Amino acid sequence: MGNSSARDNRIANTRERQKKALELRKAGATYEQIAEANIGYANRGTVQKAVKRAILEIPREEAKEVLALELSRLDDALRAIWPKIITGDLWAIDRLINLQNRRAQYLGLNERIPEDNSGEVKAALLGFLEGAKAKAAEIEAREATEQELPTVTED
Repeated sequence: MGNSSARDNRIANTRERQKKALELRKAGATYEQIAEANIGYANRGTVQKAVKRAILEIPREEAKEVLALELSRLDDALRAIWPKIITGDLWAIDRLINLQNRRAQYLGLNERIPEDNSGEVKAALLGFLEGAKAKAAEIEAREATEQELPTVTED
C-alpha cells in the first residue's frame, strides 16, 4: 500500500512540474529558459516532452481557452504593427504574413482537405469500360466479316 501512495505522489509531482513548464511556455519562455528555471528538467528535450504531455492533459475546454488566448495575442501584435503596415513598412508586412500564417496554423486552415473525386474516378472508369466494350465489339464484327467473305484465288 505504501508503494501506491509513493507512486501517486510521484505522478502528482510530475504533473505539477509539467503544468509549471506549460505555464512558463505560455508566458513566452523558451524551452532552454524553462530548463534553466530549476523546476526539475535538465534540458530542452525533456522540457519539450513535459510541455507536450501537459498540453495533452488539458481538458478540451481549457484548450479552447488557450487557443482564444493565443489568437488574442496575435490580434494584439497585429494592432501594434498596423500603423507601419499601412505605410508600407516591409518589415511590418513580413510580420503580418507571419502572424497570418500562425493564425492559420492555430485554426487548422493550412490542412489540406481531401477532395472527394470518387465520382470522377468512377465516371472515368465507366467511360474506359464502355470504350473497351465498343472496341471489342468492333473487332468481333470485323473478324466475323472477314470469315464470311469468300476467299479470292487467282487462276
